[in-house]
Amino acid sequence: MNCTPKVRQKNLTFGVFFFIMKLTYEDKVQIYELRKQGESFKRLSNQFGVNVSCLKYMVKLIDRYGINIIKKRKESLLFS
Repeated sequence: MNCTPKVRQKNLTFGVFFFIMKLTYEDKVQIYELRKQGESFKRLSNQFGVNVSCLKYMVKLIDRYGINIIKKRKESLLFS
């Protein structure tokens, strides 16, 4: 007799969910400036409704490539 293994179901009603919203250029600059002034990622996450890991990634990108990296590009990039 083959029995299927017990599968643990995740409780989807428990936990905190973040809705990803697009941040404006001004929001991104403000987040970067606040972080450089010493604000915690946790506080910025709560204030702007963005996941902490996304904020860390954005700040690292700006540190490495400069503030122009967060500007939205209107033209599409073509790969050959």
